[in-house]
Formats: sequence, C-alpha cells, structure tokens
Amino acid sequence: WTPVSVLAVFWLVIAKIIKARSDRRRNCALYVPLENDLVWDEAFMAKFPAFALGAGCAAGLLGIGGGMILGPIFMAVDMEPRCATSASAFSILWTAGSGTILWVFGGNLGWQMLVWMMCWGFVSGQIGQRMVDKILKATGRPSYVIFLLGSIIATACIAMVTSGIATISIEADKGRPIFYLELSEFKCGVDGP
Repeated sequence: WTPVSVLAVFWLVIAKIIKARSDRRRNCALYVPLENDLVWDEAFMAKFPAFALGAGCAAGLLGIGGGMILGPIFMAVDMEPRCATSASAFSILWTAGSGTILWVFGGNLGWQMLVWMMCWGFVSGQIGQRMVDKILKATGRPSYVIFLLGSIIATACIAMVTSGIATISIEADKGRPIFYLELSEFKCGVDGP
C-alpha cells in the first residue's frame, strides 16, 4: 500500500460518513437547507477527492501551500467564500506546521527565528481576518474575499517567478550550470560492480 492509496481510501470513507450524516439531516422533517450548503451527492463525492488529490500534488510539485490551491477549488464547487477562506486557512495551518517541524528537526531553523515567525504569523493572521470581517460587514459582498484570494495567489506566483529568475541569474553569474543532473547520484539498490 502506498501512502496515496491509503489516504484515498481514508478520505473516501470520511466522504461517505459525511454524506450519510448529510442525508440523515436532509431527511429530517424540519430541515431547511442554507443558501450555500454543499450538496454531497454522488457526483460531488466523485470529483471532490480528485480535486483534493490534484491540489496536493500541485502544491507539492510547485512548492506552495495546499490552501492556495484549495481556496479556488472551494470557490469552484460553490462553497460560501467565508467557509472557503476558513478551510484554506485551516489547511495552511497544518501544511505550514508540518513544514516548520521538518525544518526545525532538520537543524535548518533556530528557535529564535521560529518564535519570531510564529508571532508575526499569528499577528498578521488576526489582522487579516479582522480586516476581511470588517469589509464583509461593511459591504455585505463576499466577492471581496474572492478578489483577495486571487490577489494573494497572483502575488505568490509573481514572487515565485521572480525568486526563480533571481536564483538562476545568480547561479549563471557564478558560472554554475543552470540545468544539471548528476546520474551517478541515482542508485538502483545495487552497490557498485
């Protein structure tokens, strides 16, 4: 069993549990669905895990957080914008936390920088959430959340491309090959001749 197949089965079971609860609630006589409730029908359950798996793969390949990819996916499945941003923030918490733990235990991040970044992350998260809540209360338009999410993703993409170009430029100026692959680093499980 690979981790991906184990996770796929795990999330399929979780999706079935959510659907069963949703069906029980929907069959209740006093049930009145909210305007932006997600409908956990078979078609939705078939595409949502595929979206999540694709988001995870894209996040891993691009080196960005899953929340940046899940946010637009949540919007594409008609999730209410405040719920989408909350779910994205929650997923960012776990991806950033796991990455930070890897860096700390790898010896690449000192405790002073860890505390400094955690404080700034907490403060900026609080400021951002309060600003979004204030804008939504003042205007009543959740579309601002979509524009905010889009601008954050665009800024991250621009920063990633700029950083990549700067790194390639610096490496090229030092005379190092830009695209280099050392085949001797790959082992096939057999030690030398």
